[in-house]
Amino acid sequence: MPILIDGRCLAICMLAIDSATTMLTVDRNVEILEILVENFVARHIGRLRCANDSDHRLGPAQIREQYEVPVTVQDGWSDAVRRAVELIDAGFADPDLTVSSVASRIGLSRDYASHRFRVETGQRMSRCIFLRRMLHARDLLITSSHRVCQIALNSGFLNTDWFSHSFHEHTGLTPTQFRRHARRR
Repeated sequence: MPILIDGRCLAICMLAIDSATTMLTVDRNVEILEILVENFVARHIGRLRCANDSDHRLGPAQIREQYEVPVTVQDGWSDAVRRAVELIDAGFADPDLTVSSVASRIGLSRDYASHRFRVETGQRMSRCIFLRRMLHARDLLITSSHRVCQIALNSGFLNTDWFSHSFHEHTGLTPTQFRRHARRR
């Protein structure tokens, strides 16, 4: 999978799969790779904008704000995309919710569902799932006193370390720092 910014290839990511790998594992790994690539590209696009546009400098916080909100249902979307968003909103806390599981529940292939979702919403379905989980985690960090590991599980993340890493990449703060900062406000 090439990582392109302004038509230039910055890196190539490869996923090694052996014969014992299940499709669920492959789908999960592909989605994680997509999220990592999107975070990488978002960070570098911001740096390119900062370097190329001296009148309008964007910092990391402004770049992240572009990616903080999952999509909401809008007029003009197909029934399949509308149902996909509803399934994501209803089932984001299920760690088994993946692009493949949403696609099969709406009766489309994974690739076609991903394509339609991106064309109609402007966002990858895997990114939408990720953002919905992050939004829920942020809300729980602010409103509850649950431990970070419990918040991770309640938000659909099976691995607390991955959750903490992703949360830090997404917000610029660790979950604990975010909670402390939010409570001071």
